Amino acid sequence: MSNQEIPSQKTPLYNNHLTLKARMVDFAGWIMPIQYEGLKEEHAWTRHHVGLFDVSHMGEIRVKGSKAVEALQWLTTNDVTALENGQAQYSLLPNFEGGLVDYIFVY
Repeated sequence: MSNQEIPSQKTPLYNNHLTLKARMVDFAGWIMPIQYEGLKEEHAWTRHHVGLFDVSHMGEIRVKGSKAVEALQWLTTNDVTALENGQAQYSLLPNFEGGLVDYIFVY
């Protein structure tokens, strides 16, 4: 089945994006906003106010067991032992060539 045949999913914030007149595109099977007013306007707004990124389309993986911390220390670029309950950490998921697979949040 090709990507064109897979129906796009909507995040819980989909209607908010439409209300804000976002330009929407298909992103890995999800209808996501790519732009609102323009790069300069959005950059200025975020610098002077606040930005929000809709992460509801992202996957979630639970790592459990006696070696969970050890595995996350090896898999990610930040020190997960610095986290306390209820905290999150922005980190990177590197590949074996020294590049990046993606960014992740560790909770």
